[in-house]
Amino acid sequence: MRLRTKDLTMKFEDQVVLDRLNLDFSFNSLAIIGPSGGGKSTFLRVLGGLIEPTSGTFAFDDDWAAFEEDKLYQLRKQIGFVFQSHGLFPHLSALENITLPLIHTFKYSKAEANEKARVLLERFNLEHEKDKYPHMLSGGQQQRIAIIRAVAISPKILLLDEPTSALDPELSAEVLIMLRELAETGMCMIVVTHHLGFAKNATDMVLYMDEQGIKEIAPTTQFFTSPKSEDVNRFLSKLMEF
Repeated sequence: MRLRTKDLTMKFEDQVVLDRLNLDFSFNSLAIIGPSGGGKSTFLRVLGGLIEPTSGTFAFDDDWAAFEEDKLYQLRKQIGFVFQSHGLFPHLSALENITLPLIHTFKYSKAEANEKARVLLERFNLEHEKDKYPHMLSGGQQQRIAIIRAVAISPKILLLDEPTSALDPELSAEVLIMLRELAETGMCMIVVTHHLGFAKNATDMVLYMDEQGIKEIAPTTQFFTSPKSEDVNRFLSKLMEF
């Protein structure tokens, strides 16, 4: 997939979070990394059509975003979202959480939606959890169900914002293994993550951004072996030390 931005800017009152970004690069799985407060989550939400930028625009491939509600609705229908909080409906079972958008937004029949959910649950070894409610599932299982819900709509791209930040290391590994498998089977995704190991081993491009903007975009191997930015060098050295 090709991502392009034209003078993409996002301000909150007097704070400039994204400052006239002009990007043009292709990727299949992109990791966005960098220190807190650098605008990573804001960038992801703009790309997902969840918030309107102050100015500028962006495109996935040749589809330039238009910031009108009906156009944004169509954009969101092409995107699967997974955030720090898995956001499952507590009164619905795992299966019902997955099938809800298929039935109500994408107009699947209940039988079609259940079959699509069943295939994905089996694929990721969660078929035995289908009738459980979120409070009956581990944090890792809940997040994996949330990912299945996002994947079930066959999105053009999957956007994930720190999907393991609320999980302990073992549960984080379950989620990251699942994401790596999705990336390896061709699911296009952008992941904001603090897991450098995941970025290094499961994505093909890495973007680094901090409070001063985007400092580097490079193929993963090049990014980790020979970064060009001194800021990136310092960031990687600090994190890799531990």
